[in-house]
Amino acid sequence: MIEKFNLIDPDNLAPGTKFLQRFDHPTFKGKEVYFFVMDQHIIIYSQKRVTRKISGITKLIANQIEIPAPAIQWIVDTIEIKFFKPPAQGGLPVDKFHHCETIEGEELCINRSVSSGGEGIGGYRLVNLSRRSYISETDIQEFAMPDPFLFNYGLIDFLKDLSAIISRDEI
Repeated sequence: MIEKFNLIDPDNLAPGTKFLQRFDHPTFKGKEVYFFVMDQHIIIYSQKRVTRKISGITKLIANQIEIPAPAIQWIVDTIEIKFFKPPAQGGLPVDKFHHCETIEGEELCINRSVSSGGEGIGGYRLVNLSRRSYISETDIQEFAMPDPFLFNYGLIDFLKDLSAIISRDEI
């Protein structure tokens, strides 16, 4: 059975929740991305305050994705092997743009996206098909990883470091 979580409040963490890292999103101005660990799951939480032009009312838009902690290494391997290497070296066939796997009972996918960081900014989209979104009950949980975020702003290096910590069972 898949463990259920509540939407995180980064300013008031529930007992047993550990803060790991915070990023300012490089392609969506004002958006913040937080990484937490809770019950052997990594929780990626994002938030952005949006002010409506007509009313002047500011609203917090927040969402998160939860994945089993071992999936962090899978994310790194999928990007670096499945997407970067040719099929003869373990990469995906040239006509395939996604890779899915079940990790600890949760069906996860990563797909290549041409606009994950905004129009024309490519990257990857992490999806947990086993969990519903906090914004819309008809949507699944997902997290966009634009190329600039991954490779210029340290996300891939953070994921590699986090994977090493998880593999040493230090989380």
